[in-house]
Amino acid sequence: MTDSTDHTRGPYSSWRDSLQFLRDLTTVPAAQANAVILMAARGRWSTTLVARTSMHDLLFAAPGQGYPFRSMVRVQWTDGPSAILRWHDDRLVEETSVGSDHVDSVLDGVLDRLVSPALICRSCGRPVTVSAERFEVFEQMHYTCFHYLFEHDPFDRDEESTAGGCPSANLDHPLRGRDS
Repeated sequence: MTDSTDHTRGPYSSWRDSLQFLRDLTTVPAAQANAVILMAARGRWSTTLVARTSMHDLLFAAPGQGYPFRSMVRVQWTDGPSAILRWHDDRLVEETSVGSDHVDSVLDGVLDRLVSPALICRSCGRPVTVSAERFEVFEQMHYTCFHYLFEHDPFDRDEESTAGGCPSANLDHPLRGRDS
């Protein structure tokens, strides 16, 4: 028998039911915030993902997965920034803290990665693995691609720029250290 207080499965497993459950909790700020988030995500994701909820958390997973989900996105509401966590094959691969003013756009990006977990650099077209947790910060690129595209000019690519962390700083230049 399903525990009626566990809304990650059972009668509140559809988007509509989850939304109604949250809206009925009028005295719970977390539930009301999650209702707003769920409503915003519904238009794009309700035909692609399953949404489950408790009063404090939202779970998004691909249809057909049994609970507990091996790959999912979880939105944890707190009185302040929310945490958006993404698991892939039972491994936490992404964790983002976001304020209520940006939660919809950040969640949309994380849900994109849930349905297509490979992060592809929009500059070079190759997978991003090392800096995956900062994929959105670097405009969906490798740090190096981002740096040379946005931070390095007007310097030669083999010359160290003034931007901190410049990849060219580690190059062994034959003229470096020589008086000209």
